[in-house]
Amino acid sequence: MSNQVGLCKPEIEIYQRVETFLAAGEEVLFIDDQEKNLHSAKLLGWRTLLADEEGDWVNEVESLLI
Repeated sequence: MSNQVGLCKPEIEIYQRVETFLAAGEEVLFIDDQEKNLHSAKLLGWRTLLADEEGDWVNEVESLLI
């Protein structure tokens, strides 16, 4: 997507572009393996999760889905 819109993480505008595809008030969980990419998502009120190399983040996501 970034090559199509000329934006990339962590620019907040790319996150805002994604929001245009979501229903108003939609809850978002944004997962990334780089802390710097989570900041803009947090500013938009998105829930964020750092994907650690050990894979512990998967367990956290699974617990949210149950």
